[in-house]
Amino acid sequence: MIKTRNRLTPFLVIILILELGVWCFVFVHKLRVSEKIGIRKYKLEDPLIQELYQNITDEDIKYYAEGKHDVNSLTSGYIFSKATKNMTVEDFKVENKMFYITYDALDFGIKIGFGPDFKYDLSSINGLVNTYFEINDKPVNFNVKYDSLKEEYTGLYSYKDLNNEIYVKRKLVQATKNREDDLNLKIEYAFYKKSNKLQVCEDYRCEKIIKEVTNIDDVDYTDTMTVVLNKASDDLYYYAENK
Repeated sequence: MIKTRNRLTPFLVIILILELGVWCFVFVHKLRVSEKIGIRKYKLEDPLIQELYQNITDEDIKYYAEGKHDVNSLTSGYIFSKATKNMTVEDFKVENKMFYITYDALDFGIKIGFGPDFKYDLSSINGLVNTYFEINDKPVNFNVKYDSLKEEYTGLYSYKDLNNEIYVKRKLVQATKNREDDLNLKIEYAFYKKSNKLQVCEDYRCEKIIKEVTNIDDVDYTDTMTVVLNKASDDLYYYAENK
């Protein structure tokens, strides 16, 4: 019996070698490009990355979703609100429906939230501001004005209407650092409201409902943002911009 030689085998070997060579080239090229532009990828479980990600609140995601912001274009209300996250009820006093916060107390909260190099001017603040405070175990908003003579922020407080609260489902999907030492956190997110069912919203205003689902696992992520963090003079990372 005469054995026939498989003439396809050398051809297949050549194809496999060529494919392997292409994959190696692509891998080396991507590695060189990453090194050239100075991009470093972090594991999402990295303690630093997790700490920075947890410092980004759902209220931050709502604010960033309005559009592109940077540290120099933040509104007075957002700066005030973010500062209250780093304060306690001991940092303000309440009399009747009025609240009082000293300039120094708020400044301390602002510098914790935005870093020691952050420049701001809240002297013209005037309006309703979301806070992270609770009075009588209920979350409150402040209607804020600045009293330059007494150097304090003051006004009326009111309890939040949680019936129309907008919630955020989010997930960190990528963390990188570039040559400028900026950290970039890529986040997928979706907004929803609670009713008889969970109502998935088209955007942060929740004026249009995309669909209703029965549980949080059925809420699909609808959009993505990248939050950029810069290293300040204290060697810690703080918000720089979102895109």
